[in-house]
Amino acid sequence: MPVGFTFPLQRSTGSVGYFDVTKDDLQIAKNNLRCLALTNWGERVMHYNHGFNLREFLFEEKRGESLKIAIADRISSQVEMWMPYISIERLNIQFAEERPEIGENGLGLMIFFRLINRPDLADEIQIIV
Repeated sequence: MPVGFTFPLQRSTGSVGYFDVTKDDLQIAKNNLRCLALTNWGERVMHYNHGFNLREFLFEEKRGESLKIAIADRISSQVEMWMPYISIERLNIQFAEERPEIGENGLGLMIFFRLINRPDLADEIQIIV
């Protein structure tokens, strides 16, 4: 049974409907986490502070452990607020100096998470901003 849409939206190849859908809780949590990570503040109507707002961190001059801690704190607080049904197990934040394919002012995230009500279900997402 469909749970939600896959993102980015894609045309369905099956007979369920026009758009491709997810079929399990883990996949919908992964899609929701990706959408939350790529949303900046002010982009959601009536929910100004929805999203990680990573744009704020992209052009910081001092890229070190203190910036990674600030980004990790932001991610933790936003996930706790908007997605309380998942638990972040590990978070890896990288800058272009550590991984050149990211881009000059970009950052890379690798988030390992687990569903709280189903601890046997875990996954990871990788995001480059």
